Amino acid sequence: MLHDIASLKLQGKNFESLTELSLFNDKRKSHNSNICYKGALLFGRNGSGKSTVAKSFRKIAGEAVSSVKQAIVCDYSGNELILSDDEKKHIFVFDEEYVDKNIKLQEDHLNTIVLLGEAANLTGKIAEAEKNLAKVQKEYERQQIIYDEYNNANDVKSPKKYKNDIYNKLKGDKNWAGRDRQITGNKRNASVDDKQIKKILKCKTDKSIDTLSVMFHDELNHLHDAMSGNSKIQSSIPEIPDLLLQYEDESILKILAQKIEKPNLTEREIRLLKILQDDGVTQLEERKEIFSNSLTKQCPYCMQPISEGYKTDFVKSIQKVLNEEVKKHQKILNMYYVQIDELNKFDFSPFHKLQSYEECVKIQKILIEKISIYNEKLKLKEENPYLPILIENQHVNLLVKELCQLHLKLKNELKEYNENAVKVEPIKNNLKNINAELAYLEIRDLAKQKEKQQSEFSQVEKNFKSAEESLKEVKKDLDDLQAKRKNVHIAVNRINACMQYIFFSKNRLSIKYSDSQYKLFCRGKPVRPCDVSVGERNILALSYFFTNILQGKSENKAYKDEYLLIIDDPVSSFDMENHVGILSFLKYELGLFLEGNRYSRCLLMTHDLMTFSNMDKMIKEINSSYNNKYNKNGSFCRWKLDGNTLNDFVIKTHDEYGMLVRNAYKFALGENDGDGLVIGNELRQLLEAFATFEYTLNIENVSTNESILKLLPNKKYQSYFKNLMYRLVLHGGSHKKNVVNFMKDYDFFSCISMKEKQRTARDVLCFIYLLNPKHLLMHLENKNGEDRQLNQWCTEIQGESPEL
Repeated sequence: MLHDIASLKLQGKNFESLTELSLFNDKRKSHNSNICYKGALLFGRNGSGKSTVAKSFRKIAGEAVSSVKQAIVCDYSGNELILSDDEKKHIFVFDEEYVDKNIKLQEDHLNTIVLLGEAANLTGKIAEAEKNLAKVQKEYERQQIIYDEYNNANDVKSPKKYKNDIYNKLKGDKNWAGRDRQITGNKRNASVDDKQIKKILKCKTDKSIDTLSVMFHDELNHLHDAMSGNSKIQSSIPEIPDLLLQYEDESILKILAQKIEKPNLTEREIRLLKILQDDGVTQLEERKEIFSNSLTKQCPYCMQPISEGYKTDFVKSIQKVLNEEVKKHQKILNMYYVQIDELNKFDFSPFHKLQSYEECVKIQKILIEKISIYNEKLKLKEENPYLPILIENQHVNLLVKELCQLHLKLKNELKEYNENAVKVEPIKNNLKNINAELAYLEIRDLAKQKEKQQSEFSQVEKNFKSAEESLKEVKKDLDDLQAKRKNVHIAVNRINACMQYIFFSKNRLSIKYSDSQYKLFCRGKPVRPCDVSVGERNILALSYFFTNILQGKSENKAYKDEYLLIIDDPVSSFDMENHVGILSFLKYELGLFLEGNRYSRCLLMTHDLMTFSNMDKMIKEINSSYNNKYNKNGSFCRWKLDGNTLNDFVIKTHDEYGMLVRNAYKFALGENDGDGLVIGNELRQLLEAFATFEYTLNIENVSTNESILKLLPNKKYQSYFKNLMYRLVLHGGSHKKNVVNFMKDYDFFSCISMKEKQRTARDVLCFIYLLNPKHLLMHLENKNGEDRQLNQWCTEIQGESPEL
């Protein structure tokens, strides 16, 4: 079914939405619309999405690739293909990730230990496991320190400390143990154990320590009295007076509110009534007594002489104001008046030891307060009978009922108290309860803190045990990985044969097995990892890639299986000196796979035009060795990936330089901002090629060489370009050895803005144009007025160049 794959649908990285790439099927060609090609060549600049294509095939093969959200393969009709596990195992991808994952070099004194494939993967896992072990070991040690703190009985974090403090708080003559001895009469204090502590902690109370201490002291005295027979209460509980039992709130409220009609009064009688209202009945009674006395000859108030007739009339006026109805009303008011002293004679003090004593005293006090309110209003009404008085119901009758209930309860308590007065055991039990409540309050805070620390300790212990278990597991995993790596064997002879083919040398680079390790040699001598170049590492990876595909298979049957090979940039910029060897090796291996099974296919990807051109030739040569019935160029599609779209891509021989010129021109116009990540490297390649072939100078010197600068039209240009070009010199895109070593990992050009990059592209083109206008216009083809645009840019440069 692998040969049914016509297109790839992918989403992730560059491909924000699900995008279909018809890699093995050109639907635009009607005569081939139902044909899935044998393979494809794909050209794409760095950042175009080639690596995402490779990762997508990894995902389809079953690898976990987080950067790719979706990856689907479809047939030529667009239907999704569901690959079996066996088919997925026949998809092989070679890319940077493959190299990083499968090739590990470790230093061992002067030797390089080579770890390939599973061993390399295991090495990565071992490194991670060792890193994880260090991390887990550190965490275990941290948890152990915490665990030891909580286990140390002298540490405030430890629950053991508070347990010991609780024991000490209960022991001793003045604590629970000593008080218990006073209750039981034993010679020694009571012993303290966990069971007793649990019992005490159940004796919760809302009383204070001071209250319980007084209670314990009183009850202990009670115990001593009971033991000596002196604790009975001899007094009888007094009965509730009838005046309370018969008290009626409603009658009092009614008499107070009663309105006495005023008689028809003379002017003098009205004044007498005013005296009654202001000063009360006592003042009128006093005047009546004075003026009824035969000896009174002179008014005591105005000191005027008075006649008998005046006195008689005056007394009659007073009697009229204080008529019989008023006197009757006053008498009734007086009937409801209660002497408070009578209530105070109802004494509960002898019964203070009884439970209801406090409540009785409290009700008695409230009764006195309420009755006093009534008494005050009754007295006021008696003094001023004509004035109605309205007050709230004080509910004395309800309080009296409550007092009656308490009175009965008090009697029963007295009876029970006197019966138990001579019984010692109940008193001891009560003392024990009081002692337990006291002890509870004394250890309550310690117990809470112990419980809190115990809870923390439980979590700390859990964390420690978990860290201990994790440490054991990580150590075991590491031991298993190391043991597994020792048992990994690789086909050394075939890998060496592959590298010999690429380098055209038998011992240029080789692997030897000794001391249970695979060691790397260069020209027969041990080599250190730091001396292994990036290109050599890539070649080693490519050799292992093709060797590993055939692992466990006989050579005469290996190539007969169906395969899908995805190879991304097999020739990197660091492999240029072995360019021919790598392509020769690829031709050899791909020829075996493609000819071995008519359904085997491959996808070759590169960012380099020269490599693309050479791979194109390589594929044509492979095709020529077997009958090609699809097209004269071989059954391969040739694509350029640009803007997430596949376009036909046929390159002209030796046109890479022209393409660099045209790309720079488009970028300077602002038409190709998407090349912002690679334009610095392309500008450098462009200028380096021009400088080399025109003047045999490198780019560091071409803009500073006085003889070259004199070729520019005027001094403004000379000054401008002499100082400008250093920004390009600082760019780390060149692969010259001395520049790479000197400017390692420093990429100046990636730090500047898009506008500045466009200006730099303009300046490079203008520099070449001013030195050799026909040269540049020939590569630009000058079909759309490129000469006018270049002249305009040159004029702008003159305006921008200051005279210094």
